[in-house]
Amino acid sequence: MNLYIIGNGFDLELGYNTSYGSFVDSIEFKGMCNDGSSNELAKYIHHVFKKENHSLWVDLEEALGVYANEFSKEDEDEFIQSLNDLKFRLKNYLQRQKSNKSNQESTRAFSFLKLIANDLNKNRKAVIVNFNYTNHVMNKLSSLFPDRQLDMTLINYIQPHGDLGSEIVLGVNEDFLKETGHKYSFIKKGYSNSFNLSNWKNTFIEANSIRIFGHSLGVTDSDVFAPMFVHYLKTPTKEISIEIYDRPEAELEIMKKIDRFVSGKINTFRLQHKLSINQSF
Repeated sequence: MNLYIIGNGFDLELGYNTSYGSFVDSIEFKGMCNDGSSNELAKYIHHVFKKENHSLWVDLEEALGVYANEFSKEDEDEFIQSLNDLKFRLKNYLQRQKSNKSNQESTRAFSFLKLIANDLNKNRKAVIVNFNYTNHVMNKLSSLFPDRQLDMTLINYIQPHGDLGSEIVLGVNEDFLKETGHKYSFIKKGYSNSFNLSNWKNTFIEANSIRIFGHSLGVTDSDVFAPMFVHYLKTPTKEISIEIYDRPEAELEIMKKIDRFVSGKINTFRLQHKLSINQSF
């Protein structure tokens, strides 16, 4: 079984304006930041975005956690209302996004889908973990099989953060909140019924290879990735191949994150397993 992990870089490659920056500049988000708005959470996120020019969804999640830890003066009900408003407007924004690319088939994202299609054509099982709220992954994968339906018995499709047809998950991992932020513990992702990574440990243990496309491996998903990398570090007898597809300029930062996941033992990790970054197709 091969494991495929997909982040927002996939949607961006296909030409959808689904970046954090695009959302902050949208009419949906700006509606929470006008003078008459009581959404102090959104105003703080807007301030941080403009000041620090962070552009990844992990930056939004980090800002949410920092606000809870250090800046929020709201009571629980007010905070929940602000967060729900943020999620509602984010869903509305994403639902109206259309691709601005005329030839999606020439993108690296489609090349990545062809790796999955190759598995399915050989009757190999594939686990697809899509961290996006959108469902472009399965829609585009289906287009690679125009003469027949996808064999869903070969696919385990997981959206850990929910999807646009249900509640979306927007929050932090268990270790992010400090003592001062514990009164807002409901912003932990595990509080949401849509947080879906059941049987995750067995999933990565059973994988023969892992391919990651467009995911920053950010701190707010460290509770997902750290156990995976630590397991492989402690299991040298089974060599695992991990291929990470991202922007060339992101390579150093990705290596630093993996090094943190394995507690500084990246040399040992790479002696035991095959790790490739910025693979071409």
